[in-house]
Amino acid sequence: MTPLIRFSAMWRICILGILFWCVAGSALARPLRLQLKWYHQAQFAGCYVAIEKGFYKDHGIEVALIEGGPGKNQSQALAEHHADLAISSPEDLLMNRSQGYPITAVSAIYRKSAVVFLARQGSGIVSPSDFAKKIIAAKRSGGVADFSLQFDALMKNMQVDRSEIILAPYDVEYKGFMDGSVDITPAYFTGGLIKLLTWGVKVNIIYPGDYRVRFYSDILMTTDDLIETNPGLVQGAVSATLKGWRFAIENIELSIPIILKYARIKDAGLQRKMLEAAVPLVHTGEKRIGWMSRQEWSHMHDILLDQKIIGNPITSIDKVFTNKFVEKTYTEPTP
Repeated sequence: MTPLIRFSAMWRICILGILFWCVAGSALARPLRLQLKWYHQAQFAGCYVAIEKGFYKDHGIEVALIEGGPGKNQSQALAEHHADLAISSPEDLLMNRSQGYPITAVSAIYRKSAVVFLARQGSGIVSPSDFAKKIIAAKRSGGVADFSLQFDALMKNMQVDRSEIILAPYDVEYKGFMDGSVDITPAYFTGGLIKLLTWGVKVNIIYPGDYRVRFYSDILMTTDDLIETNPGLVQGAVSATLKGWRFAIENIELSIPIILKYARIKDAGLQRKMLEAAVPLVHTGEKRIGWMSRQEWSHMHDILLDQKIIGNPITSIDKVFTNKFVEKTYTEPTP
């Protein structure tokens, strides 16, 4: 065999080997459907980074993101097997768990709630005790669950007479708040507040957490069945997602182009502000990113039970969440 023929044969073998490993690697990648809580935006930066940086693939996972939005029910998506994991609110999980849905939280991404209540500067409204005789856009019917639940808990904690409050529907465009027909509006610290400040509106910010109303915001959850039958898949998803969030927090400027690849609103300045606002909610300085507290889950459960959002108490709060995947994230070798 001449050197040229020998080289040609070896080259063919190399090419075939590369093709084999590419096909084999693709076949071995486990598909995972991740249902998001809302539209694509910086709120889910960690997931986007984990995809683009290959963190999910490092764990042998091929992730498909399912966009959320109005009318999208994350727990239902899990129960009906339309998704494998979902990002949702703790209220959603607790309400469905109390009704027998076998769903468990595997990580708390936003360990502090993004919900705030806003009043115009100069209105004299600076605390919940000023809510009496005001028009507040926190009506439960047709509104955002996070807003109405935290509003109800806030009013009870502060012993504000509900009969003296006029409730109006929440408006995502804040038209009533802008024209003065609404005195107080709830908003997300990472979204609506940024929008209003961008419009030049000066506001007083009231944080429910300052008045003993503490909630997680976005949590990562899945079914008990998947935890039992495929814990490796769940572990890989948790580890990669949290790694994506660590990267996003430590590298905001590098993360903006990645976010813009997915975000509906292609505004780099807006997405940067949203990500910057999310940082202290994700990385609170208490424990590591993703960690959950039994005390906080009990607190949230008791608020929902008190408001009769949960009809039946959950007898064992330890079944609502597990930290084992977060713990392993920080102890396992990096793939």
